[in-house]
Amino acid sequence: KTPFACLYFAHDESDDVLHVYAEYYATERTTVENGRILNRRSPDSDFRWTVADPESRDGRLTLARECGIETKNAPKHVGVTETINWVKERLALNAEGRPHLIVHDCCRSLLREFRLYRWSDGAGRDKPIKRNDHALDALRYQCAFLKRYLLHQ
Repeated sequence: KTPFACLYFAHDESDDVLHVYAEYYATERTTVENGRILNRRSPDSDFRWTVADPESRDGRLTLARECGIETKNAPKHVGVTETINWVKERLALNAEGRPHLIVHDCCRSLLREFRLYRWSDGAGRDKPIKRNDHALDALRYQCAFLKRYLLHQ
């Protein structure tokens, strides 16, 4: 069964650092079960947005209807490689030797996926292998959505 990955972010606007400070990663649960767990974990949170994979339209509608979790579509019109590069840009060290993306140690599934992520040489160009990447996809979607948000402020 496909894992359900939810990452919690905080964006420090003063120095444009994106923190991944918590995660929820589960298999063998329904969308409603996952949504109810998220509601229990964050009952009073004030989120600016929740980004979701637009390919799971039914899942997004279920989260909204059954759990009150409204989502925004991840900008999937942008290619996978381009959004991977946006994550890499945030991981690159700035002039002070600090990255613009910090993944906190409690995000074990995301950190595990970073270690397991692989590329293959397909048709003359490298492509990511679509395995062990559910939390990484959530990270890519957030970086892409944040980039779009910052461009339109």
